[in-house]
Amino acid sequence: MNILFQGGWKKYRDLHEEKKELEKFSLSFAMNLINSDHRVILTTPRYHDLFIANEIERLCKKTGKNPKDYITFLLSDRFSETPTIGRVIKFPKFRWWLEERAFFVQKADLVVAIGGGKGTADCIYKAFAMERPVFVARLTDSSKYAWYQRPTDYHYLEPNDAEFIEDINISADEFFNETFRIIDILSNKRYNRRIFIVHGRDHHTRDKLVGILKRLEFEPIVLEREPSKGLTIIEKLEEEADNVGFTFVIYTPDDVGKIRGGEEEHRARQNVVFEHGLLIGVLGRERICALICGNIKMPSDLQGLIYEKMNEIEREAVIIARILSNAGYLVNAGRLIDGL
Repeated sequence: MNILFQGGWKKYRDLHEEKKELEKFSLSFAMNLINSDHRVILTTPRYHDLFIANEIERLCKKTGKNPKDYITFLLSDRFSETPTIGRVIKFPKFRWWLEERAFFVQKADLVVAIGGGKGTADCIYKAFAMERPVFVARLTDSSKYAWYQRPTDYHYLEPNDAEFIEDINISADEFFNETFRIIDILSNKRYNRRIFIVHGRDHHTRDKLVGILKRLEFEPIVLEREPSKGLTIIEKLEEEADNVGFTFVIYTPDDVGKIRGGEEEHRARQNVVFEHGLLIGVLGRERICALICGNIKMPSDLQGLIYEKMNEIEREAVIIARILSNAGYLVNAGRLIDGL
């Protein structure tokens, strides 16, 4: 996710003794960002933004990662300085700071604030208005004064506008370990919960899977039930695949075949194998799982792909929940037990 950073320590605004505390939180933020594989948007080439960027760069060198995968400087062309770390994107300056901060929030998935002044408070207010998640790491005494003592023509935060840290003794690592746990969950929620189902002639197994997915609060998509809109089967498949987050391909012993001179074997329908391959190209193999149901000759190319052998899909519904959880979804497997 793209995390907009706001805040930091500023000379002539913040107390000198607050600097080390804010740096401690910034170091923990950088470490958790790298460990969770998210990206930070920095909006100035000033001290605190560069402090975070330098720490991310140090951690990237230590772990063999590329800082450009983790750092984006989004800078107005009013800044003449150009950082040498990460990606740097310049944009024409806005007439007003208020417009610029709205632009920053629009480019981000959420906001993390560490200290800061009235500009940070305004940015957070805009994040609330745009329904972006906000995590306020630490309000120093200087920050509180800047946030709550403002010109009357600005609408910033009031003391009760948001729930900040209640534990004043919380450590930087405690705060950001919990923050990034929530961010990881928010990131996983972004996967589309429409689940595509490829199947053969076994409609009973297909319908059982549809029921399981509905109980787990997913939206199962069965191709033959979707309006054709004059499309061919392949066009229809490609169009639907662009709007799903995961696919189950059900392999059932619908057909019989054999190699020349060999014995007959139960096989899946040819369209199932073909559509499986097509969807690998559209979604990527990590977003597809084959369900091998019954005694069936598996295609040799299925080795190395994600698949599960299942005897009775209804009794083994928890496997479906586990597959989706491993794919990054939030899954409440308890719904399989109580049938809600």
